[in-house]
Amino acid sequence: PTLAVPLAYSRHTSRFLVAYTMSLPLALVRSIGWATLPVMATVCWALFGILEIGNVIEEPFGAVVSGNDGAPRPLLPLTEVCRTIRRDVRNIALYSQLAAEYGAPRIERTPKVKALPESFKSLREQLGLYANTTGRGATHGATPPAAKPTPVTDAGW
Repeated sequence: PTLAVPLAYSRHTSRFLVAYTMSLPLALVRSIGWATLPVMATVCWALFGILEIGNVIEEPFGAVVSGNDGAPRPLLPLTEVCRTIRRDVRNIALYSQLAAEYGAPRIERTPKVKALPESFKSLREQLGLYANTTGRGATHGATPPAAKPTPVTDAGW
């Protein structure tokens, strides 16, 4: 949730910006002459653009902008986003139901670990990552102290 900027602050910022842009040409005209006009156009475009962007960002869920056809539309299309999420969740649920009915592969959490292990060693033990560590075929590190390494044969090589 966003915190709306107080109305007094927003008005003060707008009034200060108007006063600044009205007095800036008086300071610039002596030094840059006729170039004051394009410089002021650029400065006003940039500063008032930042002010308007700030006003829109201040309340993104209530902001309304005009679309390509001139009709008002919300800045954030939350209805469409929610519809997409609902459609995707329904498709996932439907796939899970079909997978159960037809024996299709399903996404399952494997292994089913209920709590996080205290150390990497106990994690490897839970996941069954200890394997042969002598020669070829070693997979993930040292053998736990109580286990014996599996002998390696050249039959599969």
